[in-house]
Amino acid sequence: MYIRNSTILLLLGVVLLLLGGLLMYRILPGYMERRPASADTASSSPSAPSMIPAPELQAEDASGEAVSLMDLQGKPTVLHFWATWNEAAAAELDVFEEVYGLAGDSVNFVMLHCTEEARETRDMASAFILEQGYTFPVYYDISRRTAESYGLRGVPATVFIDPDGHLAGAWEGQLTKNGLLEGIGMVSPGDSFTLS
Repeated sequence: MYIRNSTILLLLGVVLLLLGGLLMYRILPGYMERRPASADTASSSPSAPSMIPAPELQAEDASGEAVSLMDLQGKPTVLHFWATWNEAAAAELDVFEEVYGLAGDSVNFVMLHCTEEARETRDMASAFILEQGYTFPVYYDISRRTAESYGLRGVPATVFIDPDGHLAGAWEGQLTKNGLLEGIGMVSPGDSFTLS
């Protein structure tokens, strides 16, 4: 009888702990939210841009040169976190390549590889990009400082930054062509891109 009551109390405690953790996970704010770009609140819509500055990038290009958000200001920026070891992130790169071709020079694409030496090195990611024939610019978050400053919980994830360097929206998870175009429209409402 005593063992049975102890087991029931233990199970009840575990359930309450899990429910409390789930509640905290849903309540705690962060930059990365699971929602489509169009579901952003009015304070971060194109007509009323967010005044929250995007965290600085701490990344480098294939030659080891640092990239900064200051270098990218003046144009809308699509910051995309990816890695080839994540199947959804790797499969989604075709969408980004197509939209990158449509957008031309009017949008900055920062395709930020989340480099984890234990899983995938910069050389492995570079070889993958070359093999697939992608032409968008690729950068590397070697230290994972950029991922941490954006509150990244997993890949793929995409952040939309307006031309003044303010956060406009974010999407965690795989993004469709229409979703990507919609996100770009939030940060560059004067431009329109069509799917080919």
